[in-house]
Amino acid sequence: MKKLVLPRILPGTTPTLKQRLALILVICSLLSVILMITVSYLAMQAAEKTRIETILAGDIKQLSEQIDSEYTELLQISQQMIPPSIVGGMIQSYIQATDHYDRIAHLNNMTSTIAALRFTHSDSSLVLCFEPNEGEGDIRSSYYNNLAVRNGFSLNKHPILRRTGIEESGFLTFYAMHTSDCVIYCKDTVSVSRIVKMKDGHSMAIYLELFSKVPLMLETLTELRAMPYFWLQIDPDGVIQYSSHEAFPVGSSFPAQEGDGMGNSVYMLDEYSYMRSESKYGFHNILLVPKSNYNKAMQFWRGGVLMVLVAAIVFIFFTIAMIFYLIFRPMNILRQEIAQVTEGDFTQSKHNIRLQEFDQLFDSINVMKIQIQELLVTERRQEKEKMQLELDKLYYQINPHFLMNALNTVHWMAVTNHQPDIKRFVHQLNYILGYSLGKTNCNATLFTEVMALKAYVELQLCRYDFKVWYDIDEGPYLQTPCARLILQPIAENAVCHNMNHLGNLWVSVHHEENHAEVVIRDDGLGFSVDSARISEDRGLKRGIGLKYVELILQSFYGGRAELQVESAPENGTKVTIRIPLREDTGGENVPGSDY
Repeated sequence: MKKLVLPRILPGTTPTLKQRLALILVICSLLSVILMITVSYLAMQAAEKTRIETILAGDIKQLSEQIDSEYTELLQISQQMIPPSIVGGMIQSYIQATDHYDRIAHLNNMTSTIAALRFTHSDSSLVLCFEPNEGEGDIRSSYYNNLAVRNGFSLNKHPILRRTGIEESGFLTFYAMHTSDCVIYCKDTVSVSRIVKMKDGHSMAIYLELFSKVPLMLETLTELRAMPYFWLQIDPDGVIQYSSHEAFPVGSSFPAQEGDGMGNSVYMLDEYSYMRSESKYGFHNILLVPKSNYNKAMQFWRGGVLMVLVAAIVFIFFTIAMIFYLIFRPMNILRQEIAQVTEGDFTQSKHNIRLQEFDQLFDSINVMKIQIQELLVTERRQEKEKMQLELDKLYYQINPHFLMNALNTVHWMAVTNHQPDIKRFVHQLNYILGYSLGKTNCNATLFTEVMALKAYVELQLCRYDFKVWYDIDEGPYLQTPCARLILQPIAENAVCHNMNHLGNLWVSVHHEENHAEVVIRDDGLGFSVDSARISEDRGLKRGIGLKYVELILQSFYGGRAELQVESAPENGTKVTIRIPLREDTGGENVPGSDY
């Protein structure tokens, strides 16, 4: 490409835009900036404290609602595990059963029901039912546990947030966050226990754990707010039962402040600022942040507001300057130039703005137009070559693959049957090979595609004992020009890679308004569509065939044909192709096309 040489404008011949704007902005900014900064700063001081409090209030509300929802989820599970609920009844039947077989049957029913219950609560971890020692809380006799429990387990070892309940529905205990009692997990969990009196006088303890999302949320909020958050859980007596900061140890009392807990207000405690939130279950959550970080956040926010204010002032002066003749006319011309380029008009134009920056800019736009035209031509050529290479590659992959399958079938017939059917088999094979290579039926139509599909199925029926069912609407629409070899790869996937030897294959071709719908369905093994999606790096035979069909349909019909694959393991596979019947298919000269 010949390089376009721009005319050089000598410095000093015309004033620059920067020089003209500088004089206007200096005069106006000296008079207005002082007044605007003063007014904005006074308004900012009144709003910044409220903003920080709003952030903390929103964060502690989010955390408190999360941990309340976790306790609520545990309560729902425990409620379904006490008599007379279904699970509670199963546990009671298991305890009272005397026959060994009955106990095993009750245990299996109880295990499967609890597993189904946990499935609806995906974050639940440990489920434990046992008879506790009187007044101790450790395990006297275990009834059920889904996972292995740590040695020395006892309900009395966990920090208690609150105890409540009555004997009929069970005495309920809320525990603060702690490490899971399951031996395979070291995650933070919340837990509850419910102790119920059974009909036979025995006590049954139900202990449930659920993975808490609060630690991860604290970490995320710490990164988002750029200041460390610390989390406390205190019981109704003000004793700390969980702490994420060593400055507030578990078991110590949290000093209450005057008015603490009333409204969304931030309180100060030594070197920390905090906000309190009361749980609906009677205990309290506290969110702390170091006072230095709190003040730092306020200062950072103040600096950000000042920067925005300065930028706004500059923008105002710049907008005022643009009103003048120096900016409005060249910008309007520039907009017109850009609009012409977006509409595909790359005609070069000459504008004499008499400003050094804009003159060079419009000369650069003319150079850009030339380069865009060349890039578009190159891109179209490369895209067409790439598509052709991919089609050629896939086309010549699918034919050898099919030939090998067919020859293997001929060999099998020759070895096992010794029958004259081999002659007919080879005849059908020659027809399919000739059609796939364009030697037979040079003008591919929907009718020739159906005939090639039937020939292929007849070949496979010689080897496999499956059944095939045809439902094909007759009519002139079958003579519509069609992409070559788009049905046989789909049938090959069904027969060779999906169906068993006694399966069924359904083929239907129907005329619907201005398109034809071809459906090839089998009742074979099926597969997961996501895991078996067409990808060259997996090397699946199914992938080569479907990839070829997708590309040939895209090339031949220009995106107006549809290919849909529906499959699921053990439920067979259904492939639907919708082909437009208009003669102006838009196909180019690609393998399998007659245009």
